[in-house]
Amino acid sequence: MFSKAVLLFLVVYFSLGCANGLKTEKFFREDYTYIEAVESFYKIHTTPRKWAEAKRTCALEGATLWHPDNDDEAREVKTFWKNTQPSIEWVYVGLSDIMAEGVFETVDGEPVSKVYNKWEPGQPNDKNGREDCVYLYKDYNLDDWPCDYDYHFICKKSLYSLESDSNCNSSVSDGQDANTLYRKDYRYMENEESYYKIHTSPKTWAKAKQTCELEDATLWHPDNNAEAQAVISYWKTTQPHIRWVYVGLTDEETEGVFKTLDGKSVSQVYNKWEPGQPGNNGDCAYLYKEGNLGDWTCDSAYYFICKKTLSSLEWYYHCNASDLDRPPKKFFRNDYNYIKAEDSFYKIHTTPQTWPDAKRVCALEGATFWHPDNEDEANAVISFWNSTQPHIGWVYVGVSEIMADGMFETVDGKAISEVYNKWQPGQPDNFGGNQHCVYIYRDREGVLDNWPCDYKYNFICKKSFQSLEWNHHCGMPDSDYIFNKNNRKCYKVHTTPLNWTEAYTTCRREQSHLAVVTNKHEVDYLVNLTESTPTPRVKNDFEKGVYHLGFHNRFNEGWQTVKGTPMSVDAENWWDSNKPAEDRDQCGSMFYTGRLINTDCDMKSFFICEHERS
Repeated sequence: MFSKAVLLFLVVYFSLGCANGLKTEKFFREDYTYIEAVESFYKIHTTPRKWAEAKRTCALEGATLWHPDNDDEAREVKTFWKNTQPSIEWVYVGLSDIMAEGVFETVDGEPVSKVYNKWEPGQPNDKNGREDCVYLYKDYNLDDWPCDYDYHFICKKSLYSLESDSNCNSSVSDGQDANTLYRKDYRYMENEESYYKIHTSPKTWAKAKQTCELEDATLWHPDNNAEAQAVISYWKTTQPHIRWVYVGLTDEETEGVFKTLDGKSVSQVYNKWEPGQPGNNGDCAYLYKEGNLGDWTCDSAYYFICKKTLSSLEWYYHCNASDLDRPPKKFFRNDYNYIKAEDSFYKIHTTPQTWPDAKRVCALEGATFWHPDNEDEANAVISFWNSTQPHIGWVYVGVSEIMADGMFETVDGKAISEVYNKWQPGQPDNFGGNQHCVYIYRDREGVLDNWPCDYKYNFICKKSFQSLEWNHHCGMPDSDYIFNKNNRKCYKVHTTPLNWTEAYTTCRREQSHLAVVTNKHEVDYLVNLTESTPTPRVKNDFEKGVYHLGFHNRFNEGWQTVKGTPMSVDAENWWDSNKPAEDRDQCGSMFYTGRLINTDCDMKSFFICEHERS
């Protein structure tokens, strides 16, 4: 057995190594390659998979579906790719707008504007309305594409994110350190000196075995009665609704003689069977919650448990962290560019929207739908546009005659005669009687033209520095967010009812996400926050007393947060103290009393956004 004394020695040894600036060999898994220049491990998968399967495969390996964080990483990984798999022309990357149309973000929830954001000309274009996932060319840039094609992909594990990293500035003890040495989704049991994870998505026996292997673990079987009782106790307290699980025992190759995956006869390990079992019911074994084994067919879908022994862990402690980059002196949002001559921030939206939706998107981002105030601003913005998005020929601007025919005015109510009023010859003409909105050409000397409002075009949002009210507590420009000093997060209650996806999109536009709760203290805080928030009179139908939160099961992969982590919160916080079933309403909300519930994703209700300071 891997003794506590040896564990303590390793903890002390590697802690001292950190203190003296020593590093052990950089290692994640044997099938991953370390690239020193970007301090991360990568694996090119040569078996094509659909985007969702690619994402799941990387997660099972303890990694993430790769996307470049910046130009340097893109260059380094492409070089590795060309040197090792030159026949692969493109790979899926961890970017999509699956959660909300037009809002491309990474698999870990960052907007694409904060990472590598170089697209092929004219992309993303959402051709035929179904291009929600993204791939990267070996020799070119990003492109959007449907998610249900089978492509190669790359998984990544950053050195800094290794679960076995040690915090060199904190004290460690035997038990405390062991709990954090493997993966956060595994439970460490000190007496068994092993880690366990109960998988709540049923799979066939072969798929269960493969899933554990992808997590660098093994399909569990009890080695002895003590281990069986310890794991069953954990199982009963965390997943009491599960009656039985597959275990790593089979007689597929030795008919009638059940063996473990490492070749031991079942008589050498835990060997307690139900009366009359094994009864030639099948080649695979399962364990009842009451503690006895049974045999059954291997192609049924059951829950299962994976195990990782402490002694099998690879050891590495990474101690050097670089300082975070600081934002520029004049800063609004990461996805906006500051133009000094205009003392304002601008963002060219590359996902076309109708004119009203463009106006709404800018407002959600805390900005306004851009129109030139004068010729100098028009020239400055068009110059920026030329240098960053030259393939876009025209964009909607914040000018329309929606309020009254023939009276073109800006979104902030100024007559167009007071601002930039340079039109294409013969315009505006309102041909057909429905050309109420305005766009500007990038070339043609920046002239305006009127057009119907329900076409989808690109557009530009603007935030003047003078109008910027900085929320210093929350490190963001939205003053409506309230700082919670206990967990140092900021929250905003939205009282315009939206469905779950619309609420998700709104939070993302605000550089936030739907609020995630992990404990009763956070739940109680949100209850108090909603009680203290004035509720306006709402004419439209909506679900009163319910607030959308950031958890869901929209992809039938189990209840998870919008951060992509399993939804784990004490049973007492759920409605009727039960986590919702997998096959029912698949979006998450909170009742006004604080109990968490699953709701119809199309139901409109208030919602809560959460912002974490970077």
